Amino acid sequence: MKRLLIITAFLLFAGIAFGQTLKRGAILGIFETTLTLQPDVTMDQVLDYLTKTFYPEINKSFEGEGVTFFLVQGDRGEHTGNIAWGVYCESEEVRNKYWPGDGSGSDEGRALVQKMQSLNEEFSKLATYKNGANTDWKVL
Repeated sequence: MKRLLIITAFLLFAGIAFGQTLKRGAILGIFETTLTLQPDVTMDQVLDYLTKTFYPEINKSFEGEGVTFFLVQGDRGEHTGNIAWGVYCESEEVRNKYWPGDGSGSDEGRALVQKMQSLNEEFSKLATYKNGANTDWKVL
């Protein structure tokens, strides 16, 4: 719980620092992630791939849809160095279009997984991941 609060505070600060605004009613999904690097791969290589290739490509798929994916890393405090990924949705309706929450998925969500297949294959050469706790946070 404390980890998610720290990450959320960091995300809110990042939005302010870059002049972006978080709209009332928007949804922030925060997903703790544990990475296991492949042999001879450094964390810098993984982060470089994620920030320069993986997330920009995913965000292109959602251009104009009200969805943005991002990656954060703990900067100081108890979780320094930890990685989490997130998704910003302009509204609950946008989030539910892709991720209904009932476990059934949606056609749009399945299409996203298909688009990500080659990105995921390339990522698996660098590291594997396991998502931990996740929470969707509504901006008030």
